Amino acid sequence: MKPPSLSFFITIIVAALSVAAFASGPAAPVIGTVDLAALLVFHPAMAAYDPFNHAFLKNKTTMQPQEINRLNQKTDKQITDLQEKIKPLQGRMNELRSRFDEDQRKTQGEHDKILPGLSGGRAFQENNKFSMKMNALSVKFTSQIRALQVQIDQLQASIQENLSGGPASRYTSADETQQRFADLYAEIQRITQQAASAKGISVVFDSGFSPPGGSTAASREPDLPSNFEYGEMLGMSLPQGLDRDSGAVQGFFELQRSRAEAWYRNRCSILSPFSERIQTSFVVTGGIDLTAEVMAAVLTKYRIDSKLQNAVLQAVHHGK
Repeated sequence: MKPPSLSFFITIIVAALSVAAFASGPAAPVIGTVDLAALLVFHPAMAAYDPFNHAFLKNKTTMQPQEINRLNQKTDKQITDLQEKIKPLQGRMNELRSRFDEDQRKTQGEHDKILPGLSGGRAFQENNKFSMKMNALSVKFTSQIRALQVQIDQLQASIQENLSGGPASRYTSADETQQRFADLYAEIQRITQQAASAKGISVVFDSGFSPPGGSTAASREPDLPSNFEYGEMLGMSLPQGLDRDSGAVQGFFELQRSRAEAWYRNRCSILSPFSERIQTSFVVTGGIDLTAEVMAAVLTKYRIDSKLQNAVLQAVHHGK
């Protein structure tokens, strides 16, 4: 006999909750739903998340575009400076190789000229002398090359550290990244619980963590024009003097909404590094959708402009 299916248990749970609600009179429904993926990707802390490098910027919650550009330029300059330091070292290595080859040829030529006129003990001495000279040249060359290579290796390690998010870079480590996400996830849970309690809802289900594409979408690299698309969106303000031009204002927030839609479309790949931490639950129909309410509460807590909040909510609505 097959064990009861998951849908069977869901049916029993929902039925039990419905009976309880009916027995207690015409109270508010006890079941609520949220789009967990939307709440997570649009948490303001995700403005500092780089989905291409799977890490957060250190000590940043939200990023202004100029700050992002400044950090990128600073990193690029550091890498360029390191590369410029490598070039003369590589040039010096090439010079040493050329000189070593020249010294070997010269020593070999002198030996070849002298040896034919020698015999016996003198020839033996000359061969020993030649071997010692060649060995000395080799030892000197090897030690010089090794010293230069050590310097180059150190500089290349510094470059890699800047590129890969090492300890001295601008990115959080793998453990720090998971912890920062755990913190924002816990905050989403707390605010969801508060919103549910305010409406008399005792159970909240996740209705949206499986976006179109499923595991395939999660394995793809995000299709985004910037490493910090959401951060740039939150950090971009309406240009001064443009607020009196209704058409320009509308165009500005249409642009923001399109950026939010792109971020939301990529939610599966953005959240894939945290899939083990995210506790997916049953997907049900009906009930009270708390997504907009929780989203507004989170964004308001971080003082996100109401029009930007509206752009985010529209992006989630259109993306479903």
